[in-house]
Amino acid sequence: MTNRIPSNVLVAVLAIWAPAAFAQLAPVSAGTPNTLVVPQRTVASRNLASSEAPVAGAKANDQGASNLTTRGSLTGDVTQTQTSVSANEQTLSVAGADTASRGNNLRLQGDVSAPIQQIVTGAGDTPQAIDVGSLTGAASVVGTATTQGSISGAGVTQSSSGTGRGAGGQTVGVANIQNSQATSINTRGTITGAITQIQTSTRGSQQSLTAGTVSDLRSAGQVSTNGTVNAAVSQTTTSGLSQQIIDVGSVKGGNPAEVRTDAVLTGTVTQDAAGSNGAQIIQIGSVEDSRGNVATRAASSGVITQTQNGVSSAQQTISVGSAKDSSTQSITEAFTTGDITQSASNGGQITQNISVGSSENSSAVVTTRALVTGNVTQSGGGSLSTQTINLGSVRGGGSGNITTDVQVSGDISQSANGSGQLQRVIVGGVEAGR
Repeated sequence: MTNRIPSNVLVAVLAIWAPAAFAQLAPVSAGTPNTLVVPQRTVASRNLASSEAPVAGAKANDQGASNLTTRGSLTGDVTQTQTSVSANEQTLSVAGADTASRGNNLRLQGDVSAPIQQIVTGAGDTPQAIDVGSLTGAASVVGTATTQGSISGAGVTQSSSGTGRGAGGQTVGVANIQNSQATSINTRGTITGAITQIQTSTRGSQQSLTAGTVSDLRSAGQVSTNGTVNAAVSQTTTSGLSQQIIDVGSVKGGNPAEVRTDAVLTGTVTQDAAGSNGAQIIQIGSVEDSRGNVATRAASSGVITQTQNGVSSAQQTISVGSAKDSSTQSITEAFTTGDITQSASNGGQITQNISVGSSENSSAVVTTRALVTGNVTQSGGGSLSTQTINLGSVRGGGSGNITTDVQVSGDISQSANGSGQLQRVIVGGVEAGR
């Protein structure tokens, strides 16, 4: 039985832990041209004020609700089981919205504190989806968009086995926003219940866990994300062409003017796959393909493991508090204390990439700060494989001032077999993109 830190204790501990860890690094210099000032966000400022708390309200329609407010709490057990040879569907939504909103405000709040099980036998390509307080699948245009969600208690189990003609999917989403346009976007997703996803099928599949993330924005002013995972997370698949994704408080895509991420991982995370041409991706408070100013803050004390068994042409990526493809300014702050491991066996053309508090392909002012005390390991991969470990470094871009401040006390190891290998370790360095 795993002992987990209560969420209220976790917040208090991190309030002390994170500043103490970053205090070991030199402060960012004042007076830097084009500096993005990122004020410290308190726990209170990230919670909805009591006068603004969502209440049961407007019902969306096909034309788009003028204002959309949802609030849902699930405390009773939920079990969905199917035995079939053809694909069906299992879905659970708690205060989520899969519809468009056209108006001033969008507020979603969902909480789950009971066990959830989705089990399929016979049809391995059956989609299984759980959504808690998220805006998904709709092109909303609003003034402000706020999502808040949590999964606590015993957690979630998704299991699917059998054959099928298509690619099945297992998704768990908490307080996410996608495909929207807003002046202000705020997310807060918290997971303290264990998440287990198991899929056995003959075709490609996707397993994903997302908390407090923002993706595919069409445009936005300010974007602020907050994601916390304080639980064991396990994703297992035996199919080729599979994707395993864990995303905590990250932002991907769009044109926001300003992005701030705040993400914490304290649980053990495991991704295990067997089959060629697969991808394993873990992002914690990172930003990718955002054209505005970027400030990341991420902390990880959990043990993170990615394993590819008997495969070729596979990708393994772990990104903690890093920024990629930002066109203005990037400020990254990240620290890791748990071990990070990527391993692959019996295959060539494997790409392994670990990034902590780094910046890549940013075209202006860049400041990175990183502290790594856990071990970082990459192993396996046959011919024509690539292994990269980037800790607080700047790769590509950076036409303005560049500052890096990195401390690494954990051991770093890269090992591979075959010919045509590329191994790179960059600690607080600056180099052209490759």
